[in-house]
Amino acid sequence: MQDAIAVAATWVAGGSGIFYSMLANATPRPDAAFLAKDVDTAMMEALGTLEATPSDQIKLDAPLQAENGAVVPIEVSTTLPSPESIAVVVPKNPTPLLTVIETTPRTGSYFRIRIKMAGTDEVMVYVKSGGQWYVTSQEVRVAIGGCGG
Repeated sequence: MQDAIAVAATWVAGGSGIFYSMLANATPRPDAAFLAKDVDTAMMEALGTLEATPSDQIKLDAPLQAENGAVVPIEVSTTLPSPESIAVVVPKNPTPLLTVIETTPRTGSYFRIRIKMAGTDEVMVYVKSGGQWYVTSQEVRVAIGGCGG
């Protein structure tokens, strides 16, 4: 009986647009930024600026050498107050912008992902806090190419 009530409530809520209203308020995905072939274009499209202040309050944990560029694990965290967005960029990749994550107090300021790298390059992490962008980077040497061959 409880299962039937839960299903009925989901149908009613879905039909009334309650779930869709959250999507309507979401920031549009910066498609042009993800399609950009150079860092400057990607940054302007995704971040709206080329300016970022180096910060030691962003921690990027990536391997110094990755055996396979197709699967490079990274961990990102920050102690910057109230981070709003986090972006990961690999400049020499065919499309440098890898991800942009909008953060909230509930989502926190830590995440782990696996990225693709075309070859040895800097992994750059940008964090927006207080309306300003901050950056840190780390070089990762790639033994076997991931998205470049």
